[in-house]
Amino acid sequence: MPTIAATIAACAFSLAFIVLATRDHLARGGPMRPKTFASNSTNDPARAEREVLLYQHVSTTVPRGATIAVLRPHDRGFDKNMSRVAHGQLPFQRVVPQDTLATNEAPDFVLTFGSPLDDARYELQYESAAGALWKRTRW
Repeated sequence: MPTIAATIAACAFSLAFIVLATRDHLARGGPMRPKTFASNSTNDPARAEREVLLYQHVSTTVPRGATIAVLRPHDRGFDKNMSRVAHGQLPFQRVVPQDTLATNEAPDFVLTFGSPLDDARYELQYESAAGALWKRTRW
C-alpha cells in the first residue's frame, strides 16, 4: 500500500507534467483547427501544409480532365509517391506518369515541387512557396 509521501509525490509530479504540457501546447499556438489534414502529420508540417494548399489551388485552377504530371525535377526518387498523392488530391484531373514528359504524349500541365521545370514546352502559370504549376504552350 502506498505511503502518504508516495501519493503526494505522484500528485505533485502529475501536476508538474500537466503544467509543462499546457505551457508547450500554448507555445505552439494553443487550441486551433489545422488548415489541412497534413498540418500536423509530418516532421515538417509547414511544408506539408504548403504542398496540400498548392494541390487545392491546382485542383480548382486546372480544367477537369486535363492531363497533369507531378514531380520533383531534381529528386526523381519520389516519383511513385508523388503520383499516389496526386491521384488523391487531384480527383478531377487525369494524373499521368512522369515518364510521359519525354514522349509525344506530354501532359497539358506539370506540377513541380522544390525546383523549377527545365522544359521549353512549358510556361509558368502559378508559383508558390511549395512549388509551381506549368502549362504546356508548345508542341
